[in-house]
Amino acid sequence: MKRLFRILDRGPVLLLLLVASVAVLLGQTSKAVAVPPPLTQGWTQVVTGGFTDPGNSHSPFFAEFKGYLYLSTMASEAGQLYAGSHKLGGDIWRSSDGTDWEQIGTAGLGNPRNTMFDLVVFKDELYALSYNLNDHGMEIWVTSDGTEFTQVEEGGFGDPNSDHATPLVLDDRLILGLGNSQTGVQLWVSDNGRSFRQVVSGGLGVSGTTGMLREDAEGDGKGEGDAGSGGLSGWLLALIIALAVVAAAAIGVATYVIGKTRGWTGGGAMSPAATPTASPGFCSQCGSAVNPGSTYCPGCGRKL
Repeated sequence: MKRLFRILDRGPVLLLLLVASVAVLLGQTSKAVAVPPPLTQGWTQVVTGGFTDPGNSHSPFFAEFKGYLYLSTMASEAGQLYAGSHKLGGDIWRSSDGTDWEQIGTAGLGNPRNTMFDLVVFKDELYALSYNLNDHGMEIWVTSDGTEFTQVEEGGFGDPNSDHATPLVLDDRLILGLGNSQTGVQLWVSDNGRSFRQVVSGGLGVSGTTGMLREDAEGDGKGEGDAGSGGLSGWLLALIIALAVVAAAAIGVATYVIGKTRGWTGGGAMSPAATPTASPGFCSQCGSAVNPGSTYCPGCGRKL
């Protein structure tokens, strides 16, 4: 215990070293922790107000087809709550340069319950698969010229609970993963984009599997420019290190204060333990050796 107290007596030196270390580290960190640029830096806004209506809350799906970028907007009852809009039915818009946009068809392609469209290119045609909620089920629309859509499926392949589909193209086949909250996810396959056959039902045999998601075009689940979740950015790592050093300094200060509190007697100076004349005992508070018959601990002053 005496050795421990001697170490604690060096507390101010240790504290000074810790503070100096933190100052140096924070100085280095301040250079690494730069304020991130705005998300819109380098971008020019070309569309405002949801194209023609604030009820077009966002654009969930994109596809490139014959020199145009196509996108779908989402518009549902939620627009009344968040944007004060009564618009129902998602739009399809396209642009050849990313700046000038034109709408293709009408909202929901004529059905206001089609809140948005997933887009996919198959056999040189553009397919639009609707999210059709509380109606007759998902619809499938197709265009070969990019302007005139023809409906090839009227509603969920006969099941209104099949209200949306995730499209995939594999081995020259169009595969649709139908979301169905009652029967579970279904898989439908087409060789020509017109006639479909069901190949999987019942949620792939897993209870609660009601839909499916698709990865991005790279198939790795990350967008281009995604740093990935396996590592930390430099500024975040530097911040974590700085916080760790600050925490270590706080622990050092707390240890020093506690040690000094326990090591001071009533007068202020730490009293050395008396030389035992017989088999010594030990103070239950600080562990100092105590001579037989002593009333107070020579180390911490506590009454024995």
